[in-house]
Amino acid sequence: MTESVAVHNLILRAQTAGEIMTPNPFSIYEETPVQQAAAFLEEKAFSAAPVVDEHCRVVGVISCTDIARECRARPMPDFHHTIRTRTESGDVLGTVFHNEHPDDKVVGEIMRAMVIAVPPEAPVSRVIALMLAENIHRVFVTDNDGKLIGVVSGVDILSRLTE
Repeated sequence: MTESVAVHNLILRAQTAGEIMTPNPFSIYEETPVQQAAAFLEEKAFSAAPVVDEHCRVVGVISCTDIARECRARPMPDFHHTIRTRTESGDVLGTVFHNEHPDDKVVGEIMRAMVIAVPPEAPVSRVIALMLAENIHRVFVTDNDGKLIGVVSGVDILSRLTE
């Protein structure tokens, strides 16, 4: 038996990217070591972050998927040691393989350099159309110099919907 759900007309309470964006988002410099970027994404519980150059201009995006792809592409390190986490009773909770010779790659080497960005005055309808057409989760908002000033995510859009 199929249940039907009534869909109400929803209204988006914003007209422009500047109104709906999360301002001053966290970003990662392109010269940041990949391991440090991975720790940052994990700590903040982000799936991705904008990558900026030394002038804070958006040059790409780094995601957990990019980092996982890079790790999978590398051979297992020649030298590593195992750290086992145990409870007081001696039960093993988990095993961590620690690489004694960490990879020295930086974010700029593995990021996706394709940047989808709009100015703050761009209509929200354009932002949504870009997200759907490009199958992306976020659009960056930049000023006239290409400097990052905000980000619009699907959550930003959904949080502005009302009946």
